Parts: sequence; C-alpha cells; structure tokens
Amino acid sequence: MPDDRPRLVLATRNPHKVVELARILADTGVGVQVTDLGEFPAVPDVLETGATFADNALLKARAVTAVTHLPAVADDSGLCADALNGMPGVLSARWSGRPGDDEANLALLLSQLGDVPDDRRGAHFACAAALVLPSGGERVSEGMLHGRLIREPRGTNGFGYDPIFVPDGSDLTTAEMSAAEKDSISHRGRALRGLAPAISDLLCGRVHTTEGEAMATQVRLAPGDVAPGFTLPDADGQEVSLASLHGQKVIIYFYPAAMTPGCTTEACDFRDNLAGLSAVGLAVLGISPDPPAKLAKFRDRDKLTFPLLSDPDLAVHKAYGAYGEKMLYGKKTTGVIRSTFVIGADGTVDRAYYAVKATGHVARLRKELGV
Repeated sequence: MPDDRPRLVLATRNPHKVVELARILADTGVGVQVTDLGEFPAVPDVLETGATFADNALLKARAVTAVTHLPAVADDSGLCADALNGMPGVLSARWSGRPGDDEANLALLLSQLGDVPDDRRGAHFACAAALVLPSGGERVSEGMLHGRLIREPRGTNGFGYDPIFVPDGSDLTTAEMSAAEKDSISHRGRALRGLAPAISDLLCGRVHTTEGEAMATQVRLAPGDVAPGFTLPDADGQEVSLASLHGQKVIIYFYPAAMTPGCTTEACDFRDNLAGLSAVGLAVLGISPDPPAKLAKFRDRDKLTFPLLSDPDLAVHKAYGAYGEKMLYGKKTTGVIRSTFVIGADGTVDRAYYAVKATGHVARLRKELGV
C-alpha cells in the first residue's frame, strides 16, 4: 500500500539524524515521511556563512528545497561561552582555523579561558532548526542546553566541545553521558521538538493547542529535561539563582507584565495557595520582563509573599520557551507566553505547561500535583 504521507527532507547524509527526527515527529504525532540527502546527490554542500545559527540553518534548508522541490529541515549548532561574549558561536566548528578539527578547537578554547574563574565559566550549547517549504514558507525553532565549562577534558562518548561541557544539574560532561542521556537533554533535540508543531501545521494541516492559545516555533521543555539555570534580580535587586534551590521542588511561572489584570489574578492565586504548596515542599518563583522597581510595587500592592524575578532581556524566558511566536485571538504575534514549570529536586522538569490561562491555572496545578 503506497505511503501518502507528506515527504520531508532532512539536510544531512547522516542516517542517525534521520532516525532521530523521525522519532521526534512520531512522538509528537506528526505523520510525515523523513528522508535524507542520500536520495539527492545533486544537492551541493552549503557554506555556513550566516551570522547566526538560524541564518545557517535557513541557508542549508533553502538550498535543499531549491534542488528537491520538497519541504526541508536543516540545523546548525555550536557552543557559546559567557566569558567570550557568546563565542565561538557559529564559528564553533572552525574556531582554531581548521574546520572540523575538534581537538584543536577544544585546545584553543581552553587556553583562552585559562585565567577565567570558575564562577564565570558559564556556557550553553545552542541549536537552530529551520523548516523551508517550496512555497516559500519558513519557520525556525531554537534550543539551548545551559551549563559550565571545566578545565580538563573528561569522557570519550561525545565530540567537539562535549568533553569540557557540564550541563546544569549534572556532574558529568556531555562526553561522559550515554547517547540516550545526552539525547534527552540536547539542544538539538529541543530545537527539533520545538519545530514539530510547525511541521504539523504546515505539512499536515493540523493546529496544535495547549491549555489556552495555539503556539508555534519556540523551544518546548518536556518532563525529564534539565531545567535551564539562571541568576536574576528580585524586587529588591538581590540575585536569586535556580542553583541555590537545588534539592528543593520549585514552581517557576512566567507572566507578561506586573500589575496588569490577568497577571494580578494569577499572582494572587499563587499567593493564596502558597501555604498549601509550601506544605508539600514547593517553592514559587514568578518571572517577567519588568524591572525590579516595578516588581517591588507589584509585590507591595498585592502583598505577594514569594519572589518576583526580573528578566528584562528575556534570556530566561527564551531558554524555557516562554517567549516567541503565538496566536492571540486569531492573530499571529510575538511576546511572552504565559507558562508554568514544576522543577524537581534534582533540577529536571517534572511538568511543563505552555499558554496557560491566568484564571484557574493554580487550581488546576494543585489538582494535578495532588496538593
């Protein structure tokens, strides 16, 4: 019997990547056929000349679609070191000047970070996955894995910078993890999972919704993912880090703006239920783009008794998939996506809720948590 599902080309000649994408799409209920460039020898190699991971992913996906006349998915990824202002970034694979020389790239990076103290050796792996259609439609999803860089390589299971990268919540480098452990938290897996709804919407004609509004093309954390680490100022300007709460269960909720009606309702619901949540060992953190001064007014006006954190550059929102493209009242827009995460004592995501409603969400959360 012929397979009449839509066809999708993954811009790689690596069959393992095809299996990975097919598995992710199947797990999310997207019915497509996935193939690779092995069927299309005429597709040329594409130089990664873009300024961002998204640029490079789009360059590759567009080139594949131009030759095959089929929808294509491509990705680009790399390591971003905080002390180097996000470099090597898109230059990760050729940081030493010799493309693909993992040993030289790693040695150069370690030498550049030699005098950097441990508390400034934060880093993240980043990946952008792009979908390009023959009609010209395009979507991009990004995924990140936050962690820190150690001083000596450890492990032999990875490649590139894996031997010096330790994800938040782990004591192992990504080169010491099994393939299954790494795949479950990888930046690439997150980017591809975030692209799955767009593939479904555009290729299969389906719309994916959550508790509230439809969403597309941002990272989605899932149970078992390592919660991205962060340090943010609270309403008094004091820094609060997720790492400081390790060993305790935490509810993190993202909201668009302090002192607005919906956000006030949600915050007061958490305030009124805080005793019950605390009784079962759950702390609560609220995160928004508001500056600390506004958060202080919000806290004092509504007598909020849990920390409100400021994320003005939206970096933490984006790491959790709580900022991006969404459908609001039938119109496409970009902004904060009201989202809630339950983080386990081990630093992994227990539950993830996207596009929640301001009213009634805390009651639903308590019911599902058995509080």
